[in-house]
Amino acid sequence: MGVLLVLVPLAAAVCLVAGDGYVDISGVGRYNLVERNVTWRKARSLCNDEAAHLLVLDSAKEYEAIIQHFGRNITSSGQEVHIGFHSLFVHDEWLTIFDDPLGESGYSKWIIDNPEEGERCGGLCTEPDGLCSQHCDKSLFFICEQESK
Repeated sequence: MGVLLVLVPLAAAVCLVAGDGYVDISGVGRYNLVERNVTWRKARSLCNDEAAHLLVLDSAKEYEAIIQHFGRNITSSGQEVHIGFHSLFVHDEWLTIFDDPLGESGYSKWIIDNPEEGERCGGLCTEPDGLCSQHCDKSLFFICEQESK
């Protein structure tokens, strides 16, 4: 079984879509928007099963590339998706899935009025743009990130 690669123009970046659903965005990374509604914990587990992890944004450049490539699909799914940060251990102590403080990840722009009280898992929102908190048991699409091969 071969792998289908499709070149997709993305502003100044080149994207390669692999047969495994992952998109290689040149100079940024390798991602898969999984269009399946699951809880945050289930999304984390499913990414791990693919030798990947929930998306952890490292820069504004990465954020912009994700929004530019997947934004339309995120918006059509309800304007937010699960990504890799949380406040599960200590209230309002937001950590990446690697246990690093979110503020040290390279991208931590919250939408207005976030994080919200009682919401302990992280999301990416498109309207308005930025990070958002959400209930961990809310079923949403999610983005997995794989280390480039």
